Amino acid sequence: MQRSVICCPRGSFSILFAAFMLFGVSLAHAQLKESACEACSCCAARADDHAPIGVMADHLHPKGHFMTSYRYMVMEMGSVQAGTDSLSNHQVFERGFDAVPTEMQMRMHMFGVMFGLTDRVTLSGMLNVVEKEMELTTNPDAGGGGMHGGGHGASSKHAHASSGWGDAVLSVLVDLWRDGGHSVHAGLGLGLPSTDVEEKQDGLFLPYGMQLGSGVWNVRPSVTYVGRADTCSWGAQARVQIGLEDRSDAGFSFGDQTSVTAWGAYALTETLSASGRLLFAHQDEIDEHYNGAHGHTAPPHFQENYGGDRVDAGLGLNWLITGEVLTGHRLAIEYLFPIDEDVNGVQMTHDQSVIVGWQKSW
Repeated sequence: MQRSVICCPRGSFSILFAAFMLFGVSLAHAQLKESACEACSCCAARADDHAPIGVMADHLHPKGHFMTSYRYMVMEMGSVQAGTDSLSNHQVFERGFDAVPTEMQMRMHMFGVMFGLTDRVTLSGMLNVVEKEMELTTNPDAGGGGMHGGGHGASSKHAHASSGWGDAVLSVLVDLWRDGGHSVHAGLGLGLPSTDVEEKQDGLFLPYGMQLGSGVWNVRPSVTYVGRADTCSWGAQARVQIGLEDRSDAGFSFGDQTSVTAWGAYALTETLSASGRLLFAHQDEIDEHYNGAHGHTAPPHFQENYGGDRVDAGLGLNWLITGEVLTGHRLAIEYLFPIDEDVNGVQMTHDQSVIVGWQKSW
């Protein structure tokens, strides 16, 4: 059955990002004109006090202070590669597959809270709601032995979809060093397998990448450096995610992850900053194998077609809202796009991502 599953048309991210930029600049300019802010306690804060919204665990909070946050991320994947080489659908079929993924979209709602336990220790928690959709095209010359049949002389399309709770993460951030406008802090997160990795369709496990969480307990150490000057700030962060179990209840576990990112931000006004960021991400192959019935028709059905290296670039805006009603609220957006990607096996590559976020401290 043919069905289109990708909700956001190509180019919609660029339109959203441009609209947010124009909206934020105009409102921040209006607020800057109407407010001298001499008595407002939030005026010591700056828009670039926080890293780009796609960076997690980037700052600490004073003792007794809370911050709640909400992030919404949309990530799209499209073309297929083997290593660094792009493949057409026909080239994928020539490698023995009966179907090829043509589009995938992941949408994630991230709910977070942070609390300053002391001036040097901050606790945080995050819970995700995940939605995934994938569209595949079948090989017109397939012999019909695959999960969705074939062999009728014409390609057809079918879709997978999954949605529900993702993993929960509990973390502690510890201030290690401060000197003037420079600081370093360490983080240690514990990933909880709060969702099963047993999503199925027609009685078969969905492709590994359609599962909603990791399925295993994992630790997530990080270290973050932040620098700050009069009108700009910068920072870098290294993070690792390491699984504590060999396999989930479904029989497999996703590969460990490593990421390194660096960013710089410039204050356009007292309440609005623009940022640029580079991100390197690595993930190992999937370990083990599903312990139940699953398809063997397309690259996402095979564990060797997961993981690899990726370099992304990002552009973002942070807006610190001032005024009598919404003082201390923050809005932010970041647009990420790939610069280079080297995948394991045969798999879809990242097209683009947008992250929009709201934060409130008190």
